[in-house]
Amino acid sequence: SENFSKNNLQKIKEIYQESSTNLSLISTLIFLGIWLNADNIFSILPPQYENGKYVLLFIALAKLLGSSTGVNAFVLQYSPYFKALLWFNLLFLFMVVVTNYLLIPPLGITGAALATFLSQIFIVTLQILYIRAKMKMFPFRINNLKILILGGLVYLVVIFVPVQKNVVTDIILRSLVIMVLYLPLAYFLKVSHEYTARVKKVYQSIF
Repeated sequence: SENFSKNNLQKIKEIYQESSTNLSLISTLIFLGIWLNADNIFSILPPQYENGKYVLLFIALAKLLGSSTGVNAFVLQYSPYFKALLWFNLLFLFMVVVTNYLLIPPLGITGAALATFLSQIFIVTLQILYIRAKMKMFPFRINNLKILILGGLVYLVVIFVPVQKNVVTDIILRSLVIMVLYLPLAYFLKVSHEYTARVKKVYQSIF
């Protein structure tokens, strides 16, 4: 808000891109932790919840996508184009209603989750294009691609971790492997300036 009042678009662009990188980094880690433990989670729940696995996937992907675009909504909210946010919200509501109407009959609860995911993709894409057209800003940088590749590599490694007989042990093992791979690699790849600085600060305080 302060930067918009001063017309400091360069600083806003930096905040926009940095938020995208940092939220992508955190959201990808959370997504990996949830999805790679999905089978364990549903094995604990009653059998009637088994069909909810792909509901979890689509909702998690929708949240991951929304987080990875950074502060889209706030950029619009504090900009001279704040009125556009109302139209985007109304359009999102319309998309959710239409996609639910089309997808729930054939897919049930999974269709509802897929509808949310598709609506999120559509609206987020429109917001990105609108901000790009009006303010010449884009949330993604090369670091976002690094995070995407890092997440994919960690996923490919963890799916080959042998399944443990005990569910709790398996959850702990997979979660540890995810963190041991993801966090150090994110540091060495320098995907986020803020993350790198915080790791250095913690390291220096310890040693």
